[in-house]
Amino acid sequence: MAATGRACARSFNSLRQTYLAKPISATSIRWCSTDKWDGKPSPAVSTNITEPIAHWLTDDKSLNAEMYPAPEHIIEPHIPPYIEKVGEPLHMKRARLVYQSRKRGMLENGLILSTFAKKYLNNFTEIQLNTYDKLINLPSNDWEIFYWATGVKQTPVEFESDVMTLLKDFVKNEKRENRTFQPDLH
Repeated sequence: MAATGRACARSFNSLRQTYLAKPISATSIRWCSTDKWDGKPSPAVSTNITEPIAHWLTDDKSLNAEMYPAPEHIIEPHIPPYIEKVGEPLHMKRARLVYQSRKRGMLENGLILSTFAKKYLNNFTEIQLNTYDKLINLPSNDWEIFYWATGVKQTPVEFESDVMTLLKDFVKNEKRENRTFQPDLH
């Protein structure tokens, strides 16, 4: 093992000394170990330094499942199903939707939805309030709302509405308004 260590040090020193004279490419750097790990070559045995990081150098993300399987002990948290509030007074619904628009747990949606709610929620009809309620509470992932509003992903048919169209136009921010802070409540 000591001889291998000296050879590695010698190789590294020669590479280091010639670095200024000749650029080092990914294929010119070799690993020095011949260790085995679980009967297979360890990452250090690779002939090319880029092999251990090949996953990040490729666009093929199907490698994720092979390289990093999900641990079996991790369970997805239960998200309670959306229950429509029947008979809720309009002033209470507006207040709840303002709160839910501000407290998203995700900065991007918190800013977008709170400024949207400040501008439009007081003028919404009961039908529009119900549509907005479903829009911000039915999807299980806030990123879905963000991607739909910004046009990154196609909005599903069940969420296409006049409120969603209004939200998409609002997100475009054609007047270049400053929306870097949530608006005051009153």
